Amino acid sequence: MLDKRVVGELADKLRAESLRLERFARVFESNQPVPPVPKEAEAEKRSLARLARTPWLRLVVASTAQPLKVSGYRDPERGVDSAMWRTWLRNDMDSRQVQLNYDVVKFGYGFVTVTPGEDEEGERLATLRPVSPRRMIAEFDDPYMDEYPIRALRQVTDTRWKYFDEEAIYTLEGDMPDFKVTEVVKHDAGVCPVVMFVNHMDLDGNCFGEIEPYMDVAARLDLTTNDRLLVQRYNSWKILYATHIEPPKGTTSQEREAAKLKLRNDTMLMGTGDTQFGTLDETSMAPFIAAADADRNDLSAVTQTPMSMLTGEMINLGADAITNSYRPWREKLKERIALWGDAHARVMRVAAAVQGDVEEARNYDAVVQWEDVEDRSLAQTADAFGKLAQMLEVPPEVLWGRIPGVSQSDVIEWKRLHDEQKRLEMQIEAMTVPTPDMSIQLPEAHPETGVKQGERTPASYEDQPKPWGAKRGARMNEVARVRRQRKREMIDGDGDGIVGE
Repeated sequence: MLDKRVVGELADKLRAESLRLERFARVFESNQPVPPVPKEAEAEKRSLARLARTPWLRLVVASTAQPLKVSGYRDPERGVDSAMWRTWLRNDMDSRQVQLNYDVVKFGYGFVTVTPGEDEEGERLATLRPVSPRRMIAEFDDPYMDEYPIRALRQVTDTRWKYFDEEAIYTLEGDMPDFKVTEVVKHDAGVCPVVMFVNHMDLDGNCFGEIEPYMDVAARLDLTTNDRLLVQRYNSWKILYATHIEPPKGTTSQEREAAKLKLRNDTMLMGTGDTQFGTLDETSMAPFIAAADADRNDLSAVTQTPMSMLTGEMINLGADAITNSYRPWREKLKERIALWGDAHARVMRVAAAVQGDVEEARNYDAVVQWEDVEDRSLAQTADAFGKLAQMLEVPPEVLWGRIPGVSQSDVIEWKRLHDEQKRLEMQIEAMTVPTPDMSIQLPEAHPETGVKQGERTPASYEDQPKPWGAKRGARMNEVARVRRQRKREMIDGDGDGIVGE
């Protein structure tokens, strides 16, 4: 039985939190408060103040949320794709993760719920749904240490709610806290099937997005823009003046005022006596433009966002300087990858438990794979991966998933085509190997000599080698050698080479 008091308190906290987060949503949508203007200002100046609002923090949020895309979920210990990747794809999380990233970066945190479901064949399939923090609240014993909340409440409509705990999911109808439980679904997850994603969390459990800490810096930029618009509207041209010009005699005051209004840039004035002509210079726009550049530099520094992402301008710098300017932004993305990677892995394990896959629910080795965020050309990537495969003997199949823009689904397709090509090559090779001829063909004999082809003619008895002949010839050669040696010693007795001493 649900405790209505507990559920009612969660509903009150959700309403208060939604009002706080609404401020950040307005800033993201460029609906932030206008720069301050005097109360007695005319409508034109108030209109200029509204035009001065610029969604700078939207660019900051987009620069963090857009590059981080999950491309796979693998078990490196076994070297295979996790079975839960199918669940990810069947829930369209490949596209739903975009909205999740934006809300987490915008508000500081977001949620993914895991509920029981079925596929078209009637098999158990967990349902994964990202939920905005303006529609959901979770309660933890320790927000920093706990992986899963104790309980959570989601507002579906004004009078319909979903309550999550460790045992079941309850559907509530009516106003809080006077609600009725209309449905109870057991989830078998063992934990509250809600996973919280955070943009940044301190040890006290406080979450911060990419809007709340920088609202004042962005407001300063809007104020500078408003000042520039005022100067551009009222003081951006020269003012011509003339003194001591007497109106024609006999004209009334109304006629004189009408004559002033008829003065235009092409009007020629003539005067006599003390008449003086001159101009008042326009106000320079350079200081206001420089002030806006300084404010953008501050926003770029504190949010770790490259200036080129805020302005779209490419500074004339070398490759190393450009790489260094992007280093703070990449460090911020690495931090989000570490935080969101663990959260996505928890979603997969809870989904496996809901589906009844105990092995995958206890698989803590599987990790989330992310698309490469490095700004490299395809030629550079191919060259680097080619060297890894050739010099370090890294299997090429391992590098396929690291190519920018290639998802795990693409890698699976490539592996299937690669295996099919290998099998086809082996079949073709087996069909083209020549079969050895095992038949015996007897050669025909020559009609005159009677000798068969490839066979030598038998030698006569005189020409045939004789064993005793070889031995006798060797003995005769040795005797002749000894006789020659003795004769040489008789002629040259001492062996010094001088004969007849």
